[in-house]
Amino acid sequence: MRFLLLLLPPLATRASAVPADCDIEGVQLDHGGLKYIFGQAHDPGSIYARCNNGLATCFEDRGLVDAPHWINSNEVDCAHVHERRRLGVAVMLREDIWPDHIVWYRINGSFSDHELEVINAAVDLYSKAEVNVTLQECDPVSKCNGKYVSIEQNEDACYGLVGYVNDGKPQIMNLGESCFAGGIGNVVHEIGHAMGLYHEHTHWNREVIVLTDQNLPVSAENYAKKTSREAILKPYDPKSIMHYGRSAGLCFPKPQYPLQSFCDIETVKNCVQPVEQHCDSSRDSEIGTRAVLSAGDILTLRALYGAIDDTKVRDVRIPTLASLDDDGVGAPVSIADMVKPKPKSTSSSTEARSLDDYIPGAVIANKSGTR
Repeated sequence: MRFLLLLLPPLATRASAVPADCDIEGVQLDHGGLKYIFGQAHDPGSIYARCNNGLATCFEDRGLVDAPHWINSNEVDCAHVHERRRLGVAVMLREDIWPDHIVWYRINGSFSDHELEVINAAVDLYSKAEVNVTLQECDPVSKCNGKYVSIEQNEDACYGLVGYVNDGKPQIMNLGESCFAGGIGNVVHEIGHAMGLYHEHTHWNREVIVLTDQNLPVSAENYAKKTSREAILKPYDPKSIMHYGRSAGLCFPKPQYPLQSFCDIETVKNCVQPVEQHCDSSRDSEIGTRAVLSAGDILTLRALYGAIDDTKVRDVRIPTLASLDDDGVGAPVSIADMVKPKPKSTSSSTEARSLDDYIPGAVIANKSGTR
């Protein structure tokens, strides 16, 4: 007599298991999510965590905006969170407006004549904004007591710090070679950060969605929303020089999809995973074009530093340098075009609702979605 041996699977299989969430000293973090445990995005010394199936990994934020993850974030023991909380705000280096309304800078990188022309044109552009702040070159270094924006070219990436960081040391602005492709817009963007402007797409009331299923070209904290308490209150401004574009993983959703239904960098449960099919491609040209220093940008700078006079605020168009036209290089859609991303790991999430909740007839290869 022959016996047939049946190998029965365990009751709880991997495929059907629900990914576990994380708990960091009482702070709950959803699987696949990112959350600041101490401080906030782009505050040097802040700590944020990412959760992958019950395993939390913590990172210290160096405060560098536009930088890819491996430049801006250092992995740390999650136990450091308790130490940071105990020390309180004294450990934080808060950004602020520049003393005497002077943003000091020094050009310390080995830039070509063309690149220097772009930097100087970007600096000059801000003088047209009629804001009570000036950009001045610190030469000799004693002129600014050693505190200035150090414009360098250490690697092919574009990044810097937001506003004045009161640590008594030079603060870096890195402008890699590709930051100069297509015009002066990317340099205007980085100078905006140095003066105190945050990314416009982090506005708490933004109208774009983040395609988190894609390999985002810069660190995820560059997409985390600012709360209404953290940011200067002004209307959301898609034209802002500080707004990322379509190639950086942002888009306006099609009108038939409710904006509030989508998952985000920090919200990954009971929501719809944004994907390409949700995007309204007809509106791609409205964001990240680097075409103007917008009236909204200027109003924010005036809120920080005041206005020179009461002239009506208007967009300041980004000029095209004649020397750039010879290269035949099109303007980059976004600062994030300048970064070559590293591959990211993915993990499944059973919490995000599938596309066919909102797209009739959609074929979903992986209903759990990827992050």
